[in-house]
Amino acid sequence: TTCSLESSMCSESEFVDKHRRLSTRFKRLGNVCMTHDISMDDEYFYIRMQWMDGGNCELPHRRSEDDARHIAKGALEGLANLHQHDITHCDVSLRNIMLKRNRASLVDLDAALLPGMRRHTAVWGTLNYTAPALRLRSCE
Repeated sequence: TTCSLESSMCSESEFVDKHRRLSTRFKRLGNVCMTHDISMDDEYFYIRMQWMDGGNCELPHRRSEDDARHIAKGALEGLANLHQHDITHCDVSLRNIMLKRNRASLVDLDAALLPGMRRHTAVWGTLNYTAPALRLRSCE
């Protein structure tokens, strides 16, 4: 699947470098949907990723407690796998947890911090999932 997006979190070269590093050095991380390829035209980046046919977890249908625990376990395993490689996701939300064959995986590594990358100084991400302390700091 190819999705187009624009990035204002880092320079174009940093964005492309990050996704190229993800696609070559970190090909298989359990419970994380990885980048296969990245390209760009004059206006957009195009990121080719694994197809996740179950949709994201923000979809408006009720889930049982067992399903919710299963999804949370998959997301936490994905975070643990990223952290083992010193990668910080930086934008975990229900929209960024997707399902494939009842397996939960983290998606959208656009905001992720990889080893050796400069740290972000601005507060950004999915507003409803931003830590309260960061939200207060950004309003000062």
